[in-house]
Amino acid sequence: MLDFQGSNIVLIIGTGRRYARQQGISLIEVLIVLTITAILVALTAPALQQYFLNNRIRSVTEQVRDGLQKARMEAIRRNTTVNFSLSGSGGTTGTGWNIVLPSASTTLYSRTAESGEATLTATGSTTPGSLQPAFNGSGRFANGITGYTVTVTSGTCSTQSSPNSGNRCLNVVVSSLGNIKICDPALSSSNPAGCP
Repeated sequence: MLDFQGSNIVLIIGTGRRYARQQGISLIEVLIVLTITAILVALTAPALQQYFLNNRIRSVTEQVRDGLQKARMEAIRRNTTVNFSLSGSGGTTGTGWNIVLPSASTTLYSRTAESGEATLTATGSTTPGSLQPAFNGSGRFANGITGYTVTVTSGTCSTQSSPNSGNRCLNVVVSSLGNIKICDPALSSSNPAGCP
């Protein structure tokens, strides 16, 4: 069928009806996009949870390292012994920490555990055991400790033999000279980020 409109000739094929152009999107298109989005979110949710947990572990580890560095620097600045302890049971566990001047029984600094850290565990161990780390005026251990390690974990940690099997747990290692390093126990000791 031909339709003459002014100087234009329009050819209409089919039933003879004119169809208006569709504007916007249909409900089916919206549902398809929402379905695809829901599938992608469901697939990425476990990876995002792991990512956020690993970031919390990294954050607490860095804060423990910063507390140890602060204790060491206070000991050097004051030229006296300064103690460091984790804020939990017996000073060997917990995600918070305390820096104490033992000569005056004064707490110089403290960091309390935050509510989002309830699933995290920080455990400190010394060589030899059962001693609290203390730094002297030269920045070294004051009480016969030859090493101090704080392990920050949450659940199962990945290992060198199966690096993708668990959470990325980290250690803070203090050498006998007072050098402080964050390391990953799941990496080989030949790796610069691995634990000695």
